[in-house]
Amino acid sequence: METVLAHTSQSFAWKADSFASADDYSLRLTDADRKELRDAIAALPDPKRPETAPAGTFALPGMAQRLAAAYQQVRAGRGFVIVRGLPVDDVDVDQFVSAVWGVGSHFGEALSQNTSGDRVGHVVDASAEDATPRMYRSNLELRPHSDITAMISLACWHKSMTGGASVIVSAVTVHDEIAARHPQALEPLYRGFHYHQVGEEAPGAPAVTAQRVPVFAVVQGDLSSRYLRSNLVAGHRALQIPLTDAEIEAMNIFDKTSTQPENRLAFFLERGDMIVINNYTVMH
Repeated sequence: METVLAHTSQSFAWKADSFASADDYSLRLTDADRKELRDAIAALPDPKRPETAPAGTFALPGMAQRLAAAYQQVRAGRGFVIVRGLPVDDVDVDQFVSAVWGVGSHFGEALSQNTSGDRVGHVVDASAEDATPRMYRSNLELRPHSDITAMISLACWHKSMTGGASVIVSAVTVHDEIAARHPQALEPLYRGFHYHQVGEEAPGAPAVTAQRVPVFAVVQGDLSSRYLRSNLVAGHRALQIPLTDAEIEAMNIFDKTSTQPENRLAFFLERGDMIVINNYTVMH
């Protein structure tokens, strides 16, 4: 039987033409905002370790109300915001990272990016020095996917010489498009898959999730999504649980729907831009 679960997450169900301009999803900082950030950075005991800042260092009263509104948009509105105009011309990269950290602290508590405990990662092409780098340390194009934290922040210190477009897509839109056009694909996606954690599992935890992790789930009306195809394929291979034809078809439909031009928002982060994304509802 085909199953489509009703949800109340329509605010997250946007498409490329849902916005008249980038201003619809942007928060532009002013000269006064940049000064406030620079002053906060100057007060840091260690400019290379913003996490050691005393309480209140990044209170940022001049922009706190606007950041609170931006947080609500990420948490319960469209699922993302671009903060534009962080200080870049009169700071070094460490100070810029501190500015990103300070603004990001208004969206939640920082969590580690990996088992090394890194809470800040640098997007560079490290494929020449690492045969199997994490995707954000390579020059490979990423499929739309979600990460495991509640939110993720990406910021631009320098644009790439070529390429480097950012693409985001609403997982809610993908769900609703599949429900309307390919409802048979939802049952495998609701059931989920075993995920390989590729070395990022907690000490003593299995490399592959024992339980199936749903691609889509609806709890108390809220629709959420978790999808990283390479990890779920690796998980099933490691457990020697073959993916069925229906599961592969469902993933193919998911990928095709999430990459359709009308469903995705593509843009370049400019120097000093920072995007915050809700990982439960927006893929990147």
